[in-house]
Amino acid sequence: MNIFAALILSSALWTTPTQPPTQTQAQTLVQLQATVQLQAPPKHFHPGRVLLSDSTLLTGYVRDYIHANATIVFLDARTGAKRSLTGAQLLAVDIDTTRWLCMKGDFFRVIATGDHWVVQKSSNASSRPAFNGAEPILVNGAEGRLNDYFLYDPAAHTLKPVK
Repeated sequence: MNIFAALILSSALWTTPTQPPTQTQAQTLVQLQATVQLQAPPKHFHPGRVLLSDSTLLTGYVRDYIHANATIVFLDARTGAKRSLTGAQLLAVDIDTTRWLCMKGDFFRVIATGDHWVVQKSSNASSRPAFNGAEPILVNGAEGRLNDYFLYDPAAHTLKPVK
């Protein structure tokens, strides 16, 4: 529902302009306003889905820091809670119409799908520590350099560089 439909509906809730709304009408208006507010993405956030490493799928809004420091910020559409996530915490991310795979802490943009997928390395997380509880572990990241192309085998979860 867009903002214009919300305004038309909210104006229709009152029987006359001088009569205050009933409790049910006021509750409906508050729920409607909350729904309209959550549908508009905040500045720099885009609609997206996040697949966590434990296979939990979250839907909301995503801000992309993939190229800068191999992270994203996820904003839950229902609760409004923000979470900063690294490539090591994710399996995949959809931002608008772009799909990203996460392997060894790095993000790979999906170019084409089929039996083997063509992906492009979009981040370099080789120097970022990952944490096992409180213990830091240095992950080497995926092979290759930034912007290199790879063939990804979804059945075996392997990358092969394209030369």
